[in-house]
Amino acid sequence: MHPKDPVSKGKKCDLIYKVECKDQQCQASFIGETSQPLKDRCSQHHRASTNSAVFDQQQTTGHTYDLEDVQILDREPRWLERGVRESIHEKKDTQQEGGPQT
Repeated sequence: MHPKDPVSKGKKCDLIYKVECKDQQCQASFIGETSQPLKDRCSQHHRASTNSAVFDQQQTTGHTYDLEDVQILDREPRWLERGVRESIHEKKDTQQEGGPQT
């Protein structure tokens, strides 16, 4: 590894991210934030023991989310500002899709 090598997506942290439902008939998506490496947070979405709206949605609908194809929307190291940016992205996403966020 060289000092200028890019960091892989799964190792990036302090992110606002978006995951989408794999079901072609479903428009559901989820926007979240994490201070953890993205790979670690995505693995938590598969477990009931964590606070995960993605896991809850999967259990309720039987749909799955593509946790390998997560979109990084923004990066912010400060917790409060990251939460604000997450809210802004959720609002933008809701307006683009024309309805409430799932």
